[in-house]
Amino acid sequence: MKSSEFNELYGRYIDTSAIERKSLDVEYGPLERNRLDIYYPDTKKDVYPVVIFFHGGAFFKGDKGRYQLKPALYGLERGFAVVSVNYSLAPKNPLPQAFIDASRAVSYIRDHAQENDLDKDNIVLWGESAGATLALYTGLVDDPPFDGEKDFVKVKAIIDWYAPVDQLAMEKEIRENPENVLRTEDGKTVNEMIFAKTGDELLKALDEVNPINYLKKENTPPVFIEHGGSDSIVPLKQSLDLRVKLLEYLDENDVSLTIVEGAEHGVESFENEENLSKVFDFVEKYIK
Repeated sequence: MKSSEFNELYGRYIDTSAIERKSLDVEYGPLERNRLDIYYPDTKKDVYPVVIFFHGGAFFKGDKGRYQLKPALYGLERGFAVVSVNYSLAPKNPLPQAFIDASRAVSYIRDHAQENDLDKDNIVLWGESAGATLALYTGLVDDPPFDGEKDFVKVKAIIDWYAPVDQLAMEKEIRENPENVLRTEDGKTVNEMIFAKTGDELLKALDEVNPINYLKKENTPPVFIEHGGSDSIVPLKQSLDLRVKLLEYLDENDVSLTIVEGAEHGVESFENEENLSKVFDFVEKYIK
């Protein structure tokens, strides 16, 4: 995907004015982008199961109100409240701050569930691209290696759309093919920019945020994975490897992998109603 196409995709906002019940720009932490939006179904209930959505954008782009949220909002039709999360972006806030923010947002939803008519015992995490890495990490890792509080919240399921799950492997491949490396105006690679590290320090930091490193039998919820067969940004192998690893801890029925043939990187190839029905059919099996 060309950089111009990537920028255009991650720059479009969606119109949510038709959703009558919502709470916007709720503060869940002290940082500038520690804000989230909560959208509610039209049907009145005492509490709603929750989908918490993390946008993509390579950890330096994106916003909780942009187009990536559109598929998650299908959950309103299925009786879910939908939460869209902003988190700190690089280079102003290098990684792993986004991971700390994601955990803080999920903890906020759990701790403030009653006042927001949410069911703290029925939380599903969903992310696309970098946001899917955040969803997986937040839902799997109870003891992160980096500084910062991690209040682990057990969730019912995770929806992973084309997440980088082994960024160390991706970085090593980049270093073997330097002619294909995208660089910032000051000559840094994207990873050097988002982590504010280079060399061996960067490799260590990349390995620390790989969800695939931290799977545990007692922590691993069911995972629904989708990946484009022609993804030019995150290799399909990332999802194939994740499925193999998950099956060491989960029953085959609790790990779903769909390869969308011909699909590039981005939600547009995945947002048709048939596919979204499949997503929610999977997660609803685990909602009580």
